[in-house]
Amino acid sequence: MSKVIEYTRNLFGDEDEYKCCYRGNYGNKYGFLVLSNKRLMFLHERGLSADFDKVFDVPYDRVADCNCVDRNLISIRDAEGNTHQVQTSASSKLVEQQIRELLPPTPLFSTNVIP
Repeated sequence: MSKVIEYTRNLFGDEDEYKCCYRGNYGNKYGFLVLSNKRLMFLHERGLSADFDKVFDVPYDRVADCNCVDRNLISIRDAEGNTHQVQTSASSKLVEQQIRELLPPTPLFSTNVIP
């Protein structure tokens, strides 16, 4: 896990910081679902050398929806309509809750006023 943290330090900008990660599968790729304070991403772990490939990277302001599909399966839909389903080592309810806590606040009321 420390190799994931080290790797993400090189990916993140100065204002972006690692929050947590979960082991998981994205399709046939094994790796980590990584949450920072600005984005979520899936890193595919390549072999024992701890090299990673970034499979997807979605800033929180581009997350359209996030929900539990199954006990350990989370579905994340981005603003472009792409759906990313990740089988995690943790409860999908826990992962969903942590993602929702990191999402930017949405307005409670519309600013569009109908005359």
